[in-house]
Amino acid sequence: MEIYKILAQIMEERQLKISDVARMCDLPDSTVRGIEKRKQSTIALEVAFKLSNGLGVSLEYLNGMPEKNNNSENDFRLKKITNYYNEMDDIGKNQLVDQAEYIKSKHPRHTLEIKAAHNDHETEPGELEKMRKDLSKLKKPD
Repeated sequence: MEIYKILAQIMEERQLKISDVARMCDLPDSTVRGIEKRKQSTIALEVAFKLSNGLGVSLEYLNGMPEKNNNSENDFRLKKITNYYNEMDDIGKNQLVDQAEYIKSKHPRHTLEIKAAHNDHETEPGELEKMRKDLSKLKKPD
């Protein structure tokens, strides 16, 4: 696939404008716009490196080849947050860290403790009630 199609696909998936890509990749708007408007199938290696780093995708992906790992969306998110952080003064950086800690406290990763059992006696009198009582004791994550 040609580079302009790959770039257009990334921009559509992530809802990015040319100016967003240019800023994230440290490229002039005209360079990004030129790739799209001229329907470029190839680009200079320096531009490819900047697109790769800025968008959090591999050079292989930009070249139309499958990526070796499936973390491109997470890499993109991390790169985006890192770019925001790097553009801030010390006060902004501290506030961003504080906000991240607050959000993490409200939305922690949950690990679900799985408890399973098999009961060969569910047809015996009182067994279903015991099973319901056991199930009611299980706690759901907050």
